[in-house]
Amino acid sequence: MPKPSITQAEIRAILDSRDAASRRKVLPLVEKILELGPEGGMVADLKSGSLSDGTSSILIDKSLLDQIKFIREGQFDEKEGATALRLIGDVQMLDTMQASGKRGVITKADLIKDFLNQVAPYEPAEYIRCAVEGSLGDWFPIHYFAALVPLNKKELEAFILKTSASEFRRKRFVQRAKGEVSAYGKAVGTPLLYLKQIQDGKLPKVKGHKEASNICAGICALKAKPPQPLREILSLLSDCFEAARGEVKGGASGYVRKAVCRIDELYYFPKS
Repeated sequence: MPKPSITQAEIRAILDSRDAASRRKVLPLVEKILELGPEGGMVADLKSGSLSDGTSSILIDKSLLDQIKFIREGQFDEKEGATALRLIGDVQMLDTMQASGKRGVITKADLIKDFLNQVAPYEPAEYIRCAVEGSLGDWFPIHYFAALVPLNKKELEAFILKTSASEFRRKRFVQRAKGEVSAYGKAVGTPLLYLKQIQDGKLPKVKGHKEASNICAGICALKAKPPQPLREILSLLSDCFEAARGEVKGGASGYVRKAVCRIDELYYFPKS
């Protein structure tokens, strides 16, 4: 028995019906946006966890985002005069943290600069993946970006093990995730002088890549958070990062990356 065929007109009718259904679903949202105007409304992106008006964004805490998704996925009878669901949460400023849009390709420089600028990317887990898979060295920040996902120590370890990096690199980064390998290193000579200066609440001046190397070696010797606000330490590291970029051999960059990781450990290593 021959299979029933479908005509082109019938296919067109099916597609038109689907498009019409999609338009009916989005129409109330468009009408609401037009009613509020550009000054009074923002669109909630429940995938990225943000509210945006096209020019600026507000990040939604993961716990609130999960509640919103739960409400959206639930089934409720729409009745005239029915009680509206109300979601209550707190809006907080996240220190100097900045929101960042999605990137096509994350580079090693992004890993360092976005940490130093305390950028909150929409896909922080991809920064961790880049550190593990896409870099040659071990010293790139991971705990800050894990805190943004958020991932605890066990979850970070599991994420690292699922990457496509070599077994050696996965093992190395798991050790860092557990705290078994640290960027800490004892300071001697000039780095020790810079360490004591920082511990006394003073920030040294970065004049070139040699100073940058010694300052960062001193930062690696910190056993606890320094007395200065984090933003001042990050500014110092930013100066070191820029100074190191001017070195031809590139040795200073290794000191900067390791110092960045030491600050990452001191401020963002998870308690559990």
